[in-house]
Amino acid sequence: ARGGEAAVAAADLMAWLDSFPEGSVVYVCFGSQAVLPPAVAAALAEALERSAVPFVWVVNAGNSSVVPDGFEARVAGRGLVVRGWAPQVAALRHAAVGWFMTHCGWNSTLEAVAAGVPMLAWPMTGDQFFDARLLVDEARVAVRACAGGIGFVPDAGELASVLADATGEKGRNMRARAKELAAEAARAVKKGGRSYADLEGLVQEIRKLC
Repeated sequence: ARGGEAAVAAADLMAWLDSFPEGSVVYVCFGSQAVLPPAVAAALAEALERSAVPFVWVVNAGNSSVVPDGFEARVAGRGLVVRGWAPQVAALRHAAVGWFMTHCGWNSTLEAVAAGVPMLAWPMTGDQFFDARLLVDEARVAVRACAGGIGFVPDAGELASVLADATGEKGRNMRARAKELAAEAARAVKKGGRSYADLEGLVQEIRKLC
């Protein structure tokens, strides 16, 4: 999540992440607008618990009550629940974060691409389904975590397997591909790059209109 006052200080989150090996942590966030129904949140919590992977789960401040009772105590030491805003860009760029479970909103997608972090795609609504298809089928920097929308309740066991596979050897190639795409993106925005040139062209067109 971005903007507003962070519910956890960046320095505190970075310090927590420092205790984990490179690429081992899954960062889970569905943006500032998605409100998970209790059954969906319960399935996600069960999957995170069963997968045994380290994680940060950022929960919308108005949706924090859906975190199951006792969940945080059971995952203490390897799981962190953040209620409200989190320094997402900084978290994604931390070496310990290896995957991003996301709703595939375009801002979050760009932040993950720039950070070189592959994604676990869980689109919720609208154009997020098209973004997820682009990431999974075209860019090959994401795997499908859940194909349904915001009200679809995933099978916790299947979701736990997706999490475990992604952070294990099966996810190695996609993590490498995400790093390659990040390098391509960095070159594109530098002077002389494709994105730089496109933006410069747009500015020139606007000047002509003025």
